Parts: sequence; structure tokens; C-alpha cells
Amino acid sequence: MQMAMRSKVYNGAELPEDVLKKRFHQLRRKKEWYRLIRSLVATALTVFFLFGVFCGVGIIRGQSMIPSFQDGDLVLFWRLSKDYARNDVIFFERETWQCELIKRIVAVPGDTVDADSEGRLMVNAEVLKDTHTKPGIGYPLTLLENEYFVLGDNREAAMDSRNFGPVDKRDIDGKVILVLRTQVN
Repeated sequence: MQMAMRSKVYNGAELPEDVLKKRFHQLRRKKEWYRLIRSLVATALTVFFLFGVFCGVGIIRGQSMIPSFQDGDLVLFWRLSKDYARNDVIFFERETWQCELIKRIVAVPGDTVDADSEGRLMVNAEVLKDTHTKPGIGYPLTLLENEYFVLGDNREAAMDSRNFGPVDKRDIDGKVILVLRTQVN
């Protein structure tokens, strides 16, 4: 009897309770969309700041850093690092080649790089193991402020500071902090 009365009052139109339930469901779906959009924006901003400001990702090209790094490895480098020391591995750009390189720092500002009579490379009069000079720069070379002398770990195959001279600090994109192997030997 109550149902008959309701249908008479509303002449086949939806009951207020049904309208409210439907409207509440629509609002909940809208709220879920807003929540999803907020999450996506927050994720996009986090990724932007993480990889655009703080870190960078690079791909190793070539054999110059074997055995430490293999061709095709992915590296994560820290962009905010401004203090570099010997043995740091850095990711940097060579404008003349329009490519990014990865090398190990062997001499820092103020160091003197020289060659002995047998052509072995020396830093501050200490001979570097298994490292010989290559044609490209003159020795002795005293590094100025903000200059770094870099070498590839695979000394024979590497194009490095022995070929193109010191790397300016402004060209350094960051210090390598993580390597991800893309191939298993």
C-alpha cells in the first residue's frame, strides 16, 4: 500500500531516495576522478623533480669503461653534486662531439699531469698503472680551477682527457651513483 501511494505521488518519476543515491554515487565517482588526477599530477611532479633536477639517467655507449661499465648499461647520476674527487665516475658532455660521456676522474684542480720518458702517464709525479699517453695534448699539464683530467677504465680503447684535454666543471652533468646492468655476461 505504501508503494502504491508513492507511485501515485510521483507518477512514475524516481523517488527522492533513489535520486539522492544516484547523485551520491555520481559525486563519489567524481571525487575518485579528482583523487586519481591529483595522484597523477603528484607522481608527474615527483618524477620531474627526481629525474629533471636531482638525478639523471644515461646510457653507456662504447667500451671505454669496461670492466666497470658495459655497453648498454644504464647509469643514474646525481646532478646536485659539485664536489668531485679522484676516482669519482662522472657523466659529462663534450660539445665538440655533441654526446655524453662517462669517465673516471684521475686528477683534480691543481694537480699536474705529465708523461715520463717511457710515455707513461703521471699525476703529481706518481705513475698511473697501465696508462700511457696518446697524441692530442701537450705535457706537463697543470689543471686550473674547475678542470678535471678523466680517463676511461679500458685505457687502450678509451677516448678521454689524453685525447681532448681536461673537462671543465661546467660540462659535468653529475656523479654516477648507480649502474643498472642491461646484459648479463
